[in-house]
Amino acid sequence: MPEYLTHWRNDTVNLSSFTNNDILVKFETTNRAGNNLYIDNIKIFEGQYAPQSINKTKTLEFNIYPNPTCSNISIRYSNYYLSSSYLNIYNPLGEFLHSSLIKNPITLLPTESLSPGIYFIQLYQRGIKSTKSFIKW
Repeated sequence: MPEYLTHWRNDTVNLSSFTNNDILVKFETTNRAGNNLYIDNIKIFEGQYAPQSINKTKTLEFNIYPNPTCSNISIRYSNYYLSSSYLNIYNPLGEFLHSSLIKNPITLLPTESLSPGIYFIQLYQRGIKSTKSFIKW
């Protein structure tokens, strides 16, 4: 482990030539004496200067139980608005399977028609959405 500030160095790599492309960043080192490489505080950002803060996105907190399930699942959440809350179910390929309006803070959803597998529930409320998975066996 590096003991002194002089054991660390800062490096910058300009990736602007890759704008609008997907990139993969890889760290590779070659050493002669078996020394360890310590990498800390990796920052990848757009522009010349690092952002001072990162905005936290709003999410909806909800629970799914029982998970896994064989028949029904309950979806429980607080701070809901009946007029603007609904959920969608998707399979792992992203195909839409079902939609329901949320009428109570606890919603019972039958799953008998679903084949065994993994599914995703996406909850929508006033322009905010959150996703969780469940297993049907």
